[in-house]
Amino acid sequence: MIAFADPIFSQEDIKEEVKNKVEVKEKDIKQKGISQETQLTVQILTRSTGSEKLERLKESAQEAEAISKELKGKKEDIYLREKASEENIYKTNLKDSRYILFSTHGLLGGDFSGVAEPALALTLIDNPPGRDGFLTMSEVLGLDLNTELIILSACNTSGRGDKAGSGEGFVGLTRSFMYAGGKSLLVTHWSVESEAARDLMVEAMKLMKNKTKPDALREAKLIMKKSIRQKGNERISLSHPFFWAPFVLVGEGK
Repeated sequence: MIAFADPIFSQEDIKEEVKNKVEVKEKDIKQKGISQETQLTVQILTRSTGSEKLERLKESAQEAEAISKELKGKKEDIYLREKASEENIYKTNLKDSRYILFSTHGLLGGDFSGVAEPALALTLIDNPPGRDGFLTMSEVLGLDLNTELIILSACNTSGRGDKAGSGEGFVGLTRSFMYAGGKSLLVTHWSVESEAARDLMVEAMKLMKNKTKPDALREAKLIMKKSIRQKGNERISLSHPFFWAPFVLVGEGK
C-alpha cells in the first residue's frame, strides 16, 4: 500500500507545526517557497470558492497509518505532510501497489482552477517549477497503475460554477483513475466529515480481509450507523447519512 495524506497547504501551517515541536526563533524556521504555478491556482481557487485557504485534515494522517497497519504496509510508503507532494507521486512506483490511498481535499468544482479540472490537493509548498501541488484529472490519466483498489478519501470542495453540482468532477476524477489502471475505487459523492471518513475507511479495509469489497463497505456503514461519538460531554449519533452515505465503490467488487 502507498498512501498520500495530511498535505501542507500553507507556510503558516508548517511554521505552526515546527513551533509546536520545539521552541525556536522565527529566523530559524526554514522558509518554504510557493511556486508561481501554485500561487496562481490558489488565487483562482480563493476567488471561486470564497475560502482563503484549504483547512488541514489532521485525521487523514491517522487514517493512512491505521489502514497501512491493517494491511501490514511499510512505514516508508506513507507520504505525510511535506512528503505528500505531487512530485513524490511521479517518483514513486505506483504500478506495483495493490492499494493506493489519497486522503486530502478533492476539488470538484467546474471553475475552481485555471484549467477547470477536478483535482486532488497535495502539498502546496516547496514544489519544483512546473508542479502546482494539484493532481488534476489529466495528470491522473498519465499515471501507469495496476491497482486493485484506489481510495479517494477526499473532503470534496466545490466551486460555484454550474458544473459544481452536476457530478462532472466526481465522475471525471473517478474515470481518470480507472483509465490509468485502477480496477476499483472507493470514492465520495459529496463533502465528507474527516473523522467519519477516517473511521469508515479503516473499518472497511479491515473487513476486506475476509469479505468482498461491496460487503465490507456495507458492513462498515452499518457499524457506523450504530456508533456514538463522544465530544466532551456531548454524545453524537453517527446514524445520519451525512457520516456514511457519501462513500461508494466503483469498479470490480471482488
